[in-house]
Amino acid sequence: MMLSPEAFAAMHEDDSYEELVSLRDEMIEDLRDYESEELDESAYQILPSPDTRYSVNLLCVAEICRLIEKKFSERKENA
Repeated sequence: MMLSPEAFAAMHEDDSYEELVSLRDEMIEDLRDYESEELDESAYQILPSPDTRYSVNLLCVAEICRLIEKKFSERKENA
């Protein structure tokens, strides 16, 4: 079972700015890997499907970017 993008973001709310940036970069690399290949979903016996994981991961990256912006703003206010 995959987490919702909101639940995924909630798990990372206490991460540092640097940790969030690293996580975002890893997730973007996974998205790029998917995008660079033609996947035959019938070859997969896993759930959720690669297409579903890709879609959810896009939403999770958006949530992580929101957290990065929040941490960035907090850093600027505290500087």
